[in-house]
Amino acid sequence: MGTSPAIVLAVAASVLVFVFLKVKTRQERLNRLLPPGPPADPIIGHIRLIPQEGQDIFFHELGKTYGDVVQLKILGQSIIILNSVEAAVDLLDKRSANYSDRPTLPVIELWVNIAQSSNALKK
Repeated sequence: MGTSPAIVLAVAASVLVFVFLKVKTRQERLNRLLPPGPPADPIIGHIRLIPQEGQDIFFHELGKTYGDVVQLKILGQSIIILNSVEAAVDLLDKRSANYSDRPTLPVIELWVNIAQSSNALKK
C-alpha cells in the first residue's frame, strides 16, 4: 500500500512552513535585542549602503539618525557602530565582561578534546 502523493506533498509543505516560521520568529527575537539601524536588503544586508571612501562621515550621519549605537548587517553578520565616546566607554569598558567572550571554534575544540583524551589514555 503506497503513500498518496497528496499526503507526501502536504507533509512536505507543512515542514517547510514550520521551518520558515521558526527561522522568522528567531530572527525577530534577535532583532529586538539589537540596536536600531537602517532597513537592510535581504541576504546582503547593508553592504550597498557603506561607501568605499568617507565611511567616518557615513557612520556619523547614521549616528545622527539612529543614535550613538547603530547596528548594520553585512552578509548575515551584525556589526555594531559606536558613535560616541560615552557609548564606547559604556560598552567596552564598563560592560567588558559581558562582551569579552571569544567565538567558539568547533574544530579547535574537537582537536583539544581529542588531545586531552589521548593524554588521559597515556597515563
